[in-house]
Amino acid sequence: MSLPTSLDEAKGLWKQQVGAAKITWAKITEDEWLKLEGHEQKIAGLVQERYALTRYEAERQVRNFFDRLKRALPGKDDIQAQWQAQVVEARQLWDKLSEEEILGSGGQMHKLAVLVQERYAITRYAAEKQVQNFIDRLKH
Repeated sequence: MSLPTSLDEAKGLWKQQVGAAKITWAKITEDEWLKLEGHEQKIAGLVQERYALTRYEAERQVRNFFDRLKRALPGKDDIQAQWQAQVVEARQLWDKLSEEEILGSGGQMHKLAVLVQERYAITRYAAEKQVQNFIDRLKH
């Protein structure tokens, strides 16, 4: 639901994009893609090496690839609008949270989990699990 707020989330998003990268540059293995972790300069270096391209051409291809990925991701306004549409469902699940608090979390799992943990006096793990389950249901 939200843009990555941590290095772990960004790495998770990269893992989701490895398939598209493998289609574009099949001579690079999945393990290599995962190790590159989305670092554009490292990817350009490997693309240059495997496909015998100039540095300029490899960087251009990688830049175009990332531009396409960025365009495919929802913008911040889209994400906020989607999150606002889910407030009613979230309020049914967590009636101790106000609409303002839920909206204020912006759909960020960490922020929402902290609120759930505080209001319901549960462990951090239990709160994160509830929030993850809620977000997973929204995706399906």
